[in-house]
Amino acid sequence: MEKDSFNIKCHSCGATLKADASTEGMTVKCEQCNKLVHIPIRGISIIPDMKIGGFTTVKRLGVGGMGEVWLAKQASMERLVALKILSPEYTDNKEFVDRFIAEVKYSARLNHPNIVTAFDAGVDNKIHYLAISYIEGTQLEDMLFQKHTIEEKDALRYIKDIVVALNYAWEELQLLHRDIKPGNIMVDKNGNAKLMDMGISKSLKDNLSLTQTDVIMGTPFYMSPEQALDHKIDFHIDMYALGATLYHLLTGEVPYDDRTPAGVIQKHVKAPLPDATAFNKAVSLEATNLIQGMMEKNPEDRFATWADVIEEIDLILSGNKVRETKKQSNFMLLIIIILIIFIVAICAYFLVQQKSQKDIMKSKQESYDQIEAVYQLKFKKEKKNGL
Repeated sequence: MEKDSFNIKCHSCGATLKADASTEGMTVKCEQCNKLVHIPIRGISIIPDMKIGGFTTVKRLGVGGMGEVWLAKQASMERLVALKILSPEYTDNKEFVDRFIAEVKYSARLNHPNIVTAFDAGVDNKIHYLAISYIEGTQLEDMLFQKHTIEEKDALRYIKDIVVALNYAWEELQLLHRDIKPGNIMVDKNGNAKLMDMGISKSLKDNLSLTQTDVIMGTPFYMSPEQALDHKIDFHIDMYALGATLYHLLTGEVPYDDRTPAGVIQKHVKAPLPDATAFNKAVSLEATNLIQGMMEKNPEDRFATWADVIEEIDLILSGNKVRETKKQSNFMLLIIIILIIFIVAICAYFLVQQKSQKDIMKSKQESYDQIEAVYQLKFKKEKKNGL
């Protein structure tokens, strides 16, 4: 085995997967069963009943792109929390530490039922930790592992909850999440979806600079073209990622896949969106159009506001006919214009033909009149000479 490589097992089929430092904390697809698999981050030596700050660890909940998440008890408040532990790989990197701590700053400004809030952060014995509200429920990513697809009405309700949360974050702080994906959405025991992991959020109000490291943060499977290309961004990057998430929930497949992250991003930038019904025939035309409207390559072609997305979802859930996407509307407008031009051209042609026929008839009549006048004159002369 190569020096920096290690093996993990797919929890779905048991196949052995090869990983290395470049894939730690990422989600990859198992080549045997095509299920998504978390690559753990090595070097975090957290164990149950370990005291960190004012918290005591209970059990590990999962692994993220920047570290591990543990269920923990907060002694002072006698409550359970989710404790995020920053990987040692990043603790010497001031940029990553700042981003990790920034989650508290951003999350503390937000008070919304569909956003998981962070309330404490610190360093204890060189362990950087972040305490967030513990939600008793299931991540959408885990639901996909269990069911492969989510029933359309349920998926739309979950997505609507996140749209409402993102609309709030944008309206209040112009806050972008920048890493929307099934793994960052938790569904509580009452069926309410909640947005997690504001760790790589960016507030355009704060005018924070984006470095190249910032740009590649996020998950390639759901990343918008403009975010991948380091173009100007706004809330439409989250809209695109949420559309890609909805696609995954309904089909059980990510919109674009490739052997490398760069290959996936290239497809997001250039490849047309694969038809969702090719993976799941139960996906409705209305849901397909909704996804298309959220995932247009050009941000200006996506829905203009989050409110428009909410309205569209409500129309689908109510069973009413939804509005057309911008591309469909533009296409229909083009068809109408072409039809009008065609009709005008046909009318003009017949008018010209009719005028031409009239001119010909008029010309013939004039010729007949001239001939008759000549014969009349000749007749009068002959009659006069005969007399």
